[in-house]
Amino acid sequence: MASPLLMGFLFAVQLALAAAATVAIRRRRQFSWWLAICSLLGLTALFFSLASWGTSDIAKLNFYFDPVRETGPPLQSLLPFEPFWWSLAPLIIQLPYRMAAVQGLIVAGFAAVPVLLSRSWNLQVWAGWWLLLLCTSPILRGFFQNSHSRQAFATLLAVPLFLWGIGVVRGKALWVIGPALLSIGVHLTALPTLVLAGLPALRLVQWQRLARRKSFWLLVSVLVLILVVLLSPLLTKLNAYGEGGFFSSYPIRTDVFRAQFLLIVTVAMVCQKQSHSWRNFLDEQEGCCLLLYLGCYVTIQASLFWHFFPQITFRFGDTVGIFLLLSFLAWLRRRQALFMVLPLLVFSLLAWGDRVMWPEGLNCGSDDDFLCIPDRWPWSIDYVIR
Repeated sequence: MASPLLMGFLFAVQLALAAAATVAIRRRRQFSWWLAICSLLGLTALFFSLASWGTSDIAKLNFYFDPVRETGPPLQSLLPFEPFWWSLAPLIIQLPYRMAAVQGLIVAGFAAVPVLLSRSWNLQVWAGWWLLLLCTSPILRGFFQNSHSRQAFATLLAVPLFLWGIGVVRGKALWVIGPALLSIGVHLTALPTLVLAGLPALRLVQWQRLARRKSFWLLVSVLVLILVVLLSPLLTKLNAYGEGGFFSSYPIRTDVFRAQFLLIVTVAMVCQKQSHSWRNFLDEQEGCCLLLYLGCYVTIQASLFWHFFPQITFRFGDTVGIFLLLSFLAWLRRRQALFMVLPLLVFSLLAWGDRVMWPEGLNCGSDDDFLCIPDRWPWSIDYVIR
């Protein structure tokens, strides 16, 4: 069913919690800030769990992950080389609304990234608003609204590598390598995703110094072994994608172009106001990363326009999109121009609110779409296909 009043109410509460977090931190009330942010993250998980219930991927995986189903091939043959999901299947079927709950948790995981960044940068006043910027951005529609949960989680696990590469996070290597290795067992797109996430590190790594360490060569050996094992199925999957005729046009929709235009105009205005030349722009790690991922995203859009392997390229639109938005935030922080995020934030919130409160084109029960929410409680649902 579609329930704009319920979902609109949940969105309004999210806005109120973001504002409450801002007020709390300005008054130096850390406990109140944590309470507002944790409530916001929990409500984000609830919102996307309900809203993604109607999507086809959720319905398919709810059936696939049931270990006691009597029809169809086993999960290992349906999702080869994804042992992460095999091991979690018994747990997933215990969650309310099953895979929809997993989708909500994954979106909440993405939402936690800007919150953690705001704390590490001592900019907690922006935490709630950056969270909403990511969750409402039309650039991330595939991951958040179309429930590409498995690929989205693989990308989320690659975010620490990206943040390390962009130079905004420093920490133990385990916090970067651990999630990256785990992502390989989550989805076959993990390998190209890790390549995309690691591109910024090419400028930061001191290769001569690193090459003297035995641990580096041990890691390289493990990665080469993983690549050899997964190369054949990865190429098979890419070939299947290439031969198929399906691809999504989400990255070239009007609202995405408008968001992209606002981002570019914002960057240009900051550069002009601060007399920031392109040479200075390229000298900054954050600036280089912003240009890099913007160029990657435009390349994906061009491939969709001119049908140059769009069946493959569109699948990385959201992956590049999350890196682009995080690079944008990091660059604004470097330039001390945080208020310039407001045009893109306001646009995303208005477009999102309009869609939630006045949904159009939904045919819940006969079609699969975001914002088609469950019409019964979790314990009243029968997942058996008869």
